[in-house]
Amino acid sequence: MPPTQLLTQRLRETLAARGQGHGAVAVRATLTQDGRVVGQRSFAANAPAPSGDAPGDAPGGARALAAASDDVIAQLSAWLAAAR
Repeated sequence: MPPTQLLTQRLRETLAARGQGHGAVAVRATLTQDGRVVGQRSFAANAPAPSGDAPGDAPGGARALAAASDDVIAQLSAWLAAAR
């Protein structure tokens, strides 16, 4: 598999009214081979904070960011598997 470079574009928790916050993750992946770019794609995901968490609640924000990260990782893994 060609070397992969990841650039984090966004890693953010949005605070809103109770039950309306969310985590957002965005990355750009670049595949290179022999110094040439052979593929590039952006991935993004949002996940809601648990509905019972108060705005600004660190554990709820961490759970939302973890869920969004898991989604981006799944998207990236599928893209890399197809690039083989």
